[in-house]
Amino acid sequence: MKKDFPKIKTARLASGDKFISSSEVKDKLIADFDAEICDMEGAGICIIANKNGVPALSLKIVSDNADETEKVNTLINHIQAY
Repeated sequence: MKKDFPKIKTARLASGDKFISSSEVKDKLIADFDAEICDMEGAGICIIANKNGVPALSLKIVSDNADETEKVNTLINHIQAY
C-alpha cells in the first residue's frame, strides 16, 4: 500500500483493549511495541480482516489537542488530493 501513497507517512500503531486515558499506559504501549501512536480499534480491525483474507488500510489523523484544527484540515486536504 505504501507504494500507492508515497507522500503519506506510515507509523507503527499500538492498540489497546480499553480506552487509553493515562499517558503512562500510552507510553508503555508505545515503548513495548516500538510504536509511534496508540489507539483502541486498529489491531481488532486488522486481525479480523486478516483472518478473512480481506486487505485492510487504516488512515489515522492523530490530534491530541483541540487547538490543532488547522493541522487536521491540512492533512484532510492532502489525502483528498489523491
